[in-house]
Amino acid sequence: MKTENNLPGAQLEDAFHRFNQLSATLAESYGDLQKQVERLSRELAEARSERLKQLAEKERIANRLERLLDTLPAGIVVLDGDGHVNQANPVAHDMLGRDLLGRPWESIAQQNIKTEGDELRLQDGRWISVSTRSLNAEPGRIVLITDISETHALQTIISRQQRLTSLGEMLAGLAHQIRTPLATAMLHLSNTTHPNVNGTDRAHYAEKAKERLHHLERMVNDMLIFARGEITDAEHFDVTAFVDAFRQALEHQFRQTQAKLIIDNQVGKANIRANKDSLMSAFHNLVNNAIEAGDQSPVIRIQICLNDGDSVEFRFSDNGCGIPDAIKDRIVEPFFTTRKHGTGLGLAVVNATVARFQGSFEVQSEVGVGSCFIVRLPVVGNNTLLPSRFTSAAKPLGRPDDKPANEDANTDELQDLKEVSI
Repeated sequence: MKTENNLPGAQLEDAFHRFNQLSATLAESYGDLQKQVERLSRELAEARSERLKQLAEKERIANRLERLLDTLPAGIVVLDGDGHVNQANPVAHDMLGRDLLGRPWESIAQQNIKTEGDELRLQDGRWISVSTRSLNAEPGRIVLITDISETHALQTIISRQQRLTSLGEMLAGLAHQIRTPLATAMLHLSNTTHPNVNGTDRAHYAEKAKERLHHLERMVNDMLIFARGEITDAEHFDVTAFVDAFRQALEHQFRQTQAKLIIDNQVGKANIRANKDSLMSAFHNLVNNAIEAGDQSPVIRIQICLNDGDSVEFRFSDNGCGIPDAIKDRIVEPFFTTRKHGTGLGLAVVNATVARFQGSFEVQSEVGVGSCFIVRLPVVGNNTLLPSRFTSAAKPLGRPDDKPANEDANTDELQDLKEVSI
């Protein structure tokens, strides 16, 4: 009976002992939890401090970049994915106006930027270059507008000096070339006044004198075009209509020669940007060059086609004597010629004309087989805004420093070149 009376007390003591153990475990766990909370709090504070440092550094960099944009000598315009302006620096505002933000770039450019030839100009007369780059990390583009007025003026001076230097180098030889057709014309004209010359012979002498005077005129025109750079306004026009007009211009010339002309136009609807008169004169150069290079029955083939859809290709082929490899790279040099009565300016004028309209000029030739002169001009749309959109990467033949001068012509316009030969 005594053992049974002590049993509840032992159970109570055991329960109290377990409670103490659990309390100690709980206290230990609570201590560990406090330590973890303290560690996490320190880590969070360190992370927050590091984050604040990063934000402060990014803010400092952003402020620095903004100051750099404000002090750059070029205009910076940032466009969103829809082509609207969402940021512009002070130089851009000075060039394009104050109310830029939120407006579409196309509208701003059409209002403030105009094209002159192949160059861009602001309404106040400053020459500029415009380039765009995409924002890879986000939709949109950045537009860089650079004032190149001083560079433009220097290039004009340098280009003019280079041409004048080239002209000076060949004045002595050119004087002889001018004197020869002039003396021949004077001789034929003197025969027309001879009392013993009948009407038929008089007409023959007059035609010969006219031919020599036309040759002299072509030589002088070539020199003036090369010296002045022949600055002309460019326009957009249809290729097929231009080819039809060129075909009509050649009909009279080929009726008077034994040459055969074949024109194969494979272009349906395409526009190019150039000056019709200058381009037609350049193409007359190529046709006359092919006629003079041919034999007794020259065949000139003109093929027009689209080249990869981004340019129109004009191929002038002949069955002439061909061009030796030794001089192939020199034929577009000003005043270089292998012909007795040539000025060496025909192909130089062609090359300069094509390059002026962002095109390329290539020569393929084989001695004894014939030559092919290839002109490529970029295809453009009717609403093309900036020439930089279709600037050709091809490098034209000829010296890279033979660029046309960008100057206003203060004298009367030159007559259109007709039947010019090198």
